[in-house]
Amino acid sequence: TQLTAEKNFKHLNDLYITAPFDGKVTNIIPELGDDLTKGSSVLTITDYSRLIIELAFSEAVIKDIYIGQKATVNIEDLMQSIEGTVSYVSSSPIVTSMGEVTYNVEVVLDNPGYLKDGMNANIEIWANGTSQMSTESGKLEYIESQIISSKSSGTVESIYVYEDQFVRSGQLLVKLKNDDLEISSQATNLNLDELYHQLESAEKQLEDY
Repeated sequence: TQLTAEKNFKHLNDLYITAPFDGKVTNIIPELGDDLTKGSSVLTITDYSRLIIELAFSEAVIKDIYIGQKATVNIEDLMQSIEGTVSYVSSSPIVTSMGEVTYNVEVVLDNPGYLKDGMNANIEIWANGTSQMSTESGKLEYIESQIISSKSSGTVESIYVYEDQFVRSGQLLVKLKNDDLEISSQATNLNLDELYHQLESAEKQLEDY
């Protein structure tokens, strides 16, 4: 019974859908009163504050590139440059169709407010006193974007956010209602209370004995 109560408590918590990280809400799918099954897509949260780009550098310069190193991301669509930081350097070589050996390097940059995913850019890194360019251009990506799904089935009782709203990690987004689960949980809790009372009574009788 105790295990059932704990399981019901978890399922009841799953009726409250919260934000896993700071970000902006988009693509709110359900409406009030909609019935959702477990795993249904509810909305999308995207962290617009930072972006990443991963591009290849030649084998000749990779030894001079390291995590934490400053890098310049040249936004080709805007003809503008933004400073970023190397966040990952691959140790696995990639051989291009031309036979050149390259290594991928990832750079993270803060969004000044006007950058969007899909923008074309290249990376420039000063290594060993000289400017080194990525062997190609690529596209910016938001550092984190996640489709939030329901962890339990239920009816949409409340929607606490709107399109393009900024939310904080842990903030309540949507509340579901599941009458069957709530009734089952109440019945289990009553049964558990009764068992506790029986145990207390038995212990009292044992002390008297």
